[in-house]
Amino acid sequence: MKVCADCATWCDEEETECLACGSTNLIHKCPRCSAVFDGEYCVKCGYSALTLNFELSDNLSEEKVDKFLGKEKKHTTLPLILSLAGLLTCFFPFSIAAIVLAVKELRRGNSSPEIIGALAAATMNFMVLIIFFAEYAKYFI
Repeated sequence: MKVCADCATWCDEEETECLACGSTNLIHKCPRCSAVFDGEYCVKCGYSALTLNFELSDNLSEEKVDKFLGKEKKHTTLPLILSLAGLLTCFFPFSIAAIVLAVKELRRGNSSPEIIGALAAATMNFMVLIIFFAEYAKYFI
């Protein structure tokens, strides 16, 4: 299979131009090492374009295409762990770190349940902080 270098649309081996954008800039991309190559074999790892045609048949899933292009969504639990630790210990810097990491993942397109849970737990931690200071601010002034 070939990938359009302009819009990342998959094209068949016989195609000379992209069906989506009309570009003639079609390339092979190795699924093992993500190297771009011309011809039948990857110059880095020796992976065959013929094998690529066999593995990536007509029934491509979005997950397989994203993995092939190096855009796969990875599950990360660090923001969730930090936000839960911040919520349990009332140590707010953990929640701040969790929010920063969760927002980074959301901007990358990873909206997994772990990321959403991390944002929810960190938000709860800040609500506890606000309620605490609203109630006990008179003792600190």
